[in-house]
Amino acid sequence: MTLPDQLSAALSSHRSRIGDSENRPTGREIVQRGDIRQVEPCFDDPHDAVRLALVLTVDPDGESVEIVLVHPYVELATETDLVFTPDETRAPYPIVVQTRVRSAVWTLQMGKRVGSLSEEDLEEFSRVAVDDNPFTVSPRTGLPLAGPADYRWNFKLQEIETLNHLAADRIFTALEGSLHPQWLPPSSSQDPSELDMDELEALFEADAFNPDPQANQFGRDLARDFCNSYQSSCDRILANAA
Repeated sequence: MTLPDQLSAALSSHRSRIGDSENRPTGREIVQRGDIRQVEPCFDDPHDAVRLALVLTVDPDGESVEIVLVHPYVELATETDLVFTPDETRAPYPIVVQTRVRSAVWTLQMGKRVGSLSEEDLEEFSRVAVDDNPFTVSPRTGLPLAGPADYRWNFKLQEIETLNHLAADRIFTALEGSLHPQWLPPSSSQDPSELDMDELEALFEADAFNPDPQANQFGRDLARDFCNSYQSSCDRILANAA
């Protein structure tokens, strides 16, 4: 998969900052599954900040990575988060992996590696990410999120919003290249970035993605996972509120 011309042009002025930094991966330090790395904004957006993320998968072409946000605040872990010690990650502090705060970014956005998870730990992540009751599969999870009165509530919402900002350009490109215009709702402007969650969900259910077997399956899967992950977070928040 290649970057669109518009994106390549827009990124050209930033590549000296992103690509030449001493914190960037080099030929001797390739971004790979299990890395815990800094993830940088795609553009100079004051709303975005450098964060930490766990790399789950890497695009076969090396241009995109699927990530979940991580943070060092153990007291903020919920029932869908996993806590790993410095001995396990080789990071200088504990790491909280947020299994539901998940999306994709450009590989160019990945910065310095601060630690990593083993394949065994990644398998534990996968079990917790898909199980309705994480407590049955891991002792690493935090206490359940108890609703708006919970001191972790706003933090979790902020984490989802932060990831949406970091991933917006990659997800927009995946949607832009995968949706047939005839599938877009008549009320929309035919701009995938302006579709709301209900419209996107309807498109997924109708299998509105490009069926061309040569199309980028990785990008389509990430777009689907992004929206599904975002929706599941909203559903969980609403259920807890109820």
